[in-house]
This record gives sequence, structure tokens and C-alpha cells, in this order.
Amino acid sequence: ICLLVPLYEEIIFRGVVLGSCQRYTNFHIANFIQATLFATIHMNLFLFPVYFLFGIIAGILRKKTGGLLGGIVFHILNNVLLFE
Repeated sequence: ICLLVPLYEEIIFRGVVLGSCQRYTNFHIANFIQATLFATIHMNLFLFPVYFLFGIIAGILRKKTGGLLGGIVFHILNNVLLFE
């Protein structure tokens, strides 16, 4: 859970969704869309803002680094620290 889920979520949301949206709009709107979808799939209205902010940060990491590795590492660290 702490390793594989972050890997495929980053590929799907920051790779596929963010990349696809950027073909049709600017980064900020594309990042907003992918972060909203990311927060929505976690199906927790109370934590929606947390998941949304996480998605925004991961999207920015993708833009700054030019790849998915930064977001994957960030996501794995987050999951490991929160795992009970």
C-alpha cells in the first residue's frame, strides 16, 4: 500500500491526467483538475481539502522536476509516515 499505490496514483494523476489536461489548457487549470479528481477518488469529504492540497503539491513537483519521481517519493513518504 505504501509503495505501489503512490506509484500508480502518480502515474495516473500526475502523468496521464495532468499531461492530458495540459494539452488543452494551461498548467494551473490542469493541475486544479487533476488535484480535484485525486481528492474525489479518495471519497472522504472531510479530508477532501487535504487530498486536494496534496494533489496540487504533487502536480507542482511534476512541473518543477519534469518527471514523476519527485511526486512518487513525496507520496511514498507521506503514506509511510501516516501508515498505522
